[in-house]
Amino acid sequence: QEIQTGLHRMGITRPEPGSLYDIIRHHARYPVYLPPSKWTDLHSRLLGVDFIKLPAIVKPVPSCGRLNPSTEGKKLTKHLNTLASPHAIKHIISTFFPSLRPETGNKLNLYFGQQVGAVDIPCLWKIYRDTSSDPVPALPCEEDGPVLAFVGKSQLAQRYAAASKPKDDPLARLRRLRSKLLVPADTDRDPYIVAILLAMAQAHFYRPASCTPGPFSNTALQVITYDGEGELARFVVYTAVVRATLLDRFLMPRRGPASQDSSTGMEISYTPVRVWPLLGLKERLTKALDPRITSHPDHIGFWDPLVDSPPPPMSGFSSRQPLSCSDSPQQDAGVLVRLLLALNDATPSDVQRAMAEFPHKCLSGPPAFVQWIVSCTRTLFI
Repeated sequence: QEIQTGLHRMGITRPEPGSLYDIIRHHARYPVYLPPSKWTDLHSRLLGVDFIKLPAIVKPVPSCGRLNPSTEGKKLTKHLNTLASPHAIKHIISTFFPSLRPETGNKLNLYFGQQVGAVDIPCLWKIYRDTSSDPVPALPCEEDGPVLAFVGKSQLAQRYAAASKPKDDPLARLRRLRSKLLVPADTDRDPYIVAILLAMAQAHFYRPASCTPGPFSNTALQVITYDGEGELARFVVYTAVVRATLLDRFLMPRRGPASQDSSTGMEISYTPVRVWPLLGLKERLTKALDPRITSHPDHIGFWDPLVDSPPPPMSGFSSRQPLSCSDSPQQDAGVLVRLLLALNDATPSDVQRAMAEFPHKCLSGPPAFVQWIVSCTRTLFI
């Protein structure tokens, strides 16, 4: 009692039960007060974080046969093969969801009372709102806080990779032991994801020009990761609502929760999303991402820009005789004639008569052949 009275006179007070400082005090034998890059599964448990795995999203996928990719489709395929790069994921997300504005190489502050740490985030997306009703706004768009972040599984693994030092280094074994402590029991439940979500939530309320943050509210956020190769490649979309009570605990780490029944932790659901095939990827991601970012998940609206669609069925053709290219220029020219006739609403008898003359006209030389094609399709040029 005398010790407590003396500490109180010195301005030192015991942290309230259930506060973050109280948790640190009760786990003094463990290294808990660490920067986010050193967080372990213990931090997730002490903060009351609960990871929930949801069923993987593997549909929709195209049911049609082989399709020719467009220029945009080839570009996205190239980026999908190098998804470990923040530039690649930035291009893909920005193409699928143009309302987002990407930022790469970010460092978000993580506030703990008066202390400030940093969380590295390779890529971050924010939503920009137009606050002017004028078609050409004179004022800049109002910037919302971050809503989506990306970090690759390979980048997460670098946190707990032992530093490369000579084998005879006397501290090498100690470093390896410390690195093993950072490895999560389940890589899909990495505690660094928790730190990213906390920093993103705080960014909505902490302003550089203000000493104190604004009133907190529950904030819905998402983090997307990538791992695997080839057919096993997948995105993992993490979704969480960071509660205002948790933000209050980090603002006032000596203050306990308002009541024992209040929810002070965080519930994080994560959904694996199949990467391949490219067709349908936007729709699969849409099912996992927040509606603020995406359109309606049942709307298949991004297939056309990714493929060069085949011509629709045309009159005058049998379904047993599909139009196809070959290695023979004469055969390709025959396909052209049939296509032009069909576009001109030629009857099946006209097509049959023209194609019967086709072999003879091919042998008559280029000038006569071209003149014959024009005569067959003369109404197209009138």
